[in-house]
Amino acid sequence: MHQNSHYVPGYGKAPIQSPPRSLRARKPDPLPSDKQAVSPDSIPVVAPWYAAYDIDTEKNVSFAESLFPIMPPREVHLGRGASESFLSDDDLSPITDSRNPKKTSPLYDLRRQPESGRQGSNIASKKSWSSQDVDSFNDTPVSRRGSWEYKRDMVESRRTSLDTHSKQSWAADGLERGTTRSWTSSSVPEEEIDSGPPVLPPYDDAEEDFLEEFEDYFNHLLVDNVRRDQYPKLDLQKQVYLDYASFSLYSNFQVEEHMKTLLEEGPCLGSASVSSSSDNPLFMHVSATQHRLLRMLNTTSAHYSIIFTAGFQESFRVIAASYPFQRGSPLLVCQDNHAAVRRVIKSAYRAGGRPFLAPVTEKELSFHSHDLHKLLRRQAGRNISNGGLFIYPAQSNLSGMKHSLSWVVEAQQNGWNVCIDATTLLPSGTIDLEIHQPDFVVGSFHHMIGYPSGFGFLLVRRESFCVQAFPSGAVHFLRNKPADEGEVCHIMCPADNTMNLLQFAALNLGLIQLDRIGLPAIQKRVRALVQWLVQRLRTLRHKDDDSRYLIRVYGSHATKDRGSIVSFNVVDFSGTILPPDIVRKLAARSNFKLSVGNFNNPGLSNLLGGSPHEMSHDIRIIDENWGFMAVRASLGAVSNFADVYRLVQFLSRFRDEEYLATEAMGFVEERNHQSGCPT
Repeated sequence: MHQNSHYVPGYGKAPIQSPPRSLRARKPDPLPSDKQAVSPDSIPVVAPWYAAYDIDTEKNVSFAESLFPIMPPREVHLGRGASESFLSDDDLSPITDSRNPKKTSPLYDLRRQPESGRQGSNIASKKSWSSQDVDSFNDTPVSRRGSWEYKRDMVESRRTSLDTHSKQSWAADGLERGTTRSWTSSSVPEEEIDSGPPVLPPYDDAEEDFLEEFEDYFNHLLVDNVRRDQYPKLDLQKQVYLDYASFSLYSNFQVEEHMKTLLEEGPCLGSASVSSSSDNPLFMHVSATQHRLLRMLNTTSAHYSIIFTAGFQESFRVIAASYPFQRGSPLLVCQDNHAAVRRVIKSAYRAGGRPFLAPVTEKELSFHSHDLHKLLRRQAGRNISNGGLFIYPAQSNLSGMKHSLSWVVEAQQNGWNVCIDATTLLPSGTIDLEIHQPDFVVGSFHHMIGYPSGFGFLLVRRESFCVQAFPSGAVHFLRNKPADEGEVCHIMCPADNTMNLLQFAALNLGLIQLDRIGLPAIQKRVRALVQWLVQRLRTLRHKDDDSRYLIRVYGSHATKDRGSIVSFNVVDFSGTILPPDIVRKLAARSNFKLSVGNFNNPGLSNLLGGSPHEMSHDIRIIDENWGFMAVRASLGAVSNFADVYRLVQFLSRFRDEEYLATEAMGFVEERNHQSGCPT
């Protein structure tokens, strides 16, 4: 067999080695048409919780399992087995620069070397992927020469390792359909799309400039190995995945190791229900998940109880049903919130509470500091011991704006309890619960790790509330109780009993995956990519009138206030917003995965899409979704520079009127025909 560590059986024959060149800066050469491609803490025993569900459903949630099926078995692996670490010091082996075979260049090949080349390595020092005490993947030492020459050689090394790998991905995408279309293909030939002067330099130059500007990203280039090894379909099929805010992607490691667990625990499948006996050995997976999540947030079970739920919306339902609202209890809700807060608002009204809105600024889409100070201090002189709750997101699910956690401290000093929605913040952002200690933290596992879908969590600060479980499966939050009382961990089992203990094994594996990549690496890379992306989108202009902006980006110009989400709309040459679903469909044809919608954020939808008289700051604007729609690009754990570069390159096509006329208008006519409207 050809000794190529990136050769995957079923995707054509191993190509002959050729001098490396960047395939990301130009189209790969079409392959011959005759080559076919194939495509414990003590866990309480709980009964099912029979709750009255309302009409709110997770309409915008898709499932990663259906989008990225498990890859077929491979005879030659990109790396070592799933039970071994991705990378050790021995993997950084010197290679010969193929541009000059006579010159031995101190490049470091980030591909896995054959096992035969590691005879002298210290195998005993390699840690298992499934080890409980794992080190961050990014702690791997890499010697540096302290100059840009190292960066250049590092990038060239990665391109060398991706060369044949990318060629095979071409077969998987193009030959299966009997075509040689590029990943940027459309019905308009690429050479006929004239969008004016180039908006970006060639990829190689752009990447070099990017790495010079963002040192944090360069320091974590090894994450690209994880992407290639554990998320192979992204590069094999030239997928540009920018929808992490809907659901994250799961790795080969997560699925393979979970399948092993299912096979090993086969005899226990009949007793995998969460209502089984607490001495069931499968409960160890619940305990492991609990400890890893709390460690990720820099806290312990002594400070926070954890409630596992069937999704983040279910976590808001638990707050609505369990928070001790009383007559006169104030509820302050940020205008920038998911529609799931409606349930809490209804609960406050039923108890005689007083819900009101904390507005955000129209341009920056962030809190107006002076106004929020007044709203919080308004209650300082009043007795709100009977319940005063402030709810806001750490990161907006629509605009991606990050709302400062410093408001937690000020609100608590003025007598408020605080609930933080961290659903889209993790893992590309962080909450340090040692520094900021909100009373509630809402989160979603499938937004963090992708597999399994439909799991959420709710953290409850033990100093503020005691979590008391009832035989019915419901919980109450009790004030003025000792911090060491109440449940440490509780599972809210839905009525259909769809949660089982084996699924917690998958949750634990997903958290291990994030540990191995390293949260600091993810956060620094995403911050750099978003900053670069926003800067470039704001510079795009129409070809025939460079005074007209092509892209309308929503939110603050200050990139330090941005998280992992960038929402925008394309503005055509007449100043009209192009329907976002057209942008999404054209992007999908070019292998981009973007989201479109108002993302169940009625407060911002009202602000961005309503008429001036409708831009009310009344709490009632949360009651309905407005007609505003936007395109959302969201980055995640293994996003890279190629993703954002290609997105800007794709959007620059809309500068050309002919492209809009021939491509976009076809979708407009199709949509109007389906809706019965005249074209």
